[in-house]
Amino acid sequence: MIAKPLPRGFRIALAVVLAGALVATSARGDAAETPAAPREAPLLDKAKGERAVLAYSKFRRALCGELSALRARPVVAKDRLEEVGLDGVEEDHLCSGVVALPGTPLASGALLESGADEVLLQVLTGRSVAEGEQSLAVMRDRGRGYRFVRHMLAGERFEARLRLVAPGTRDVLFLCEHRGLGGVYRGSCGFFGRGSFREPGRRLPTTASPTREGLLDASDQQELALVDLGAGCGPFASVSVGDVAAHEDRLRVDLIVHQGIRGRGRQDAEGSCNQPTKDTRRTFAMEYQFDGKQFRLATPIPPGVREVLDRRP
Repeated sequence: MIAKPLPRGFRIALAVVLAGALVATSARGDAAETPAAPREAPLLDKAKGERAVLAYSKFRRALCGELSALRARPVVAKDRLEEVGLDGVEEDHLCSGVVALPGTPLASGALLESGADEVLLQVLTGRSVAEGEQSLAVMRDRGRGYRFVRHMLAGERFEARLRLVAPGTRDVLFLCEHRGLGGVYRGSCGFFGRGSFREPGRRLPTTASPTREGLLDASDQQELALVDLGAGCGPFASVSVGDVAAHEDRLRVDLIVHQGIRGRGRQDAEGSCNQPTKDTRRTFAMEYQFDGKQFRLATPIPPGVREVLDRRP
């Protein structure tokens, strides 16, 4: 049997319906492939930060009480410290009056878990300056007040610079870590939860291994290395972070290269040099681009930055 062709009016109507379905399907596919880039949001809710600090202080007091009761069981005490992310920290240092200072809130939002109410604190842990005396502590509120989640990383100082938010996913937090001793100060900037800013955190190399390659995390390669060389008199050079700003699907980070020579000024004390000469500053704009899932570094490290990062003190 030969099928009869559809009447002309039906054919036209069917063609219109099919065309509309194809356009709708294509639109849905495009939307799924290219989600909107996260948008900038305030770094910190001050009230949440204050509540998280109080909750962390309560947690530290309880932890120190536990450790005191476990002094006769050092293995169990060590396991407890590892459980909260403070492996290698001595109880006496952790629970001393100086170290028990309240933490400093850096950022709030869904920092580790999508939709969560979290606050990131910088806290003293009792580690030495060389080891990184500050740690990051994550606090989370599930409706019954903030509770301790974990300690992460170790450094001399942490600095949250920008937070970006998008529906249905955790926030993007761009932050920096600084450390160093003896006139050699190194650090890096990157994304919380990625590279060397993820858990478990890989500490930055010490001054004995200061290469640029070591400062860029091999599993991510999206971090920016920082350095400050030459405390005191004589030549100095540094790479630091300037402005950080987001625009549509781009994140711009300014790297500032500062070089020169410090000499003794008229008002400087003996052995002190605060008078810069041959003082030059250059700014290099580094850009990250959102690929639909995360921000990726789109700008190669400029030679002027690379040269300073690769210097030996």
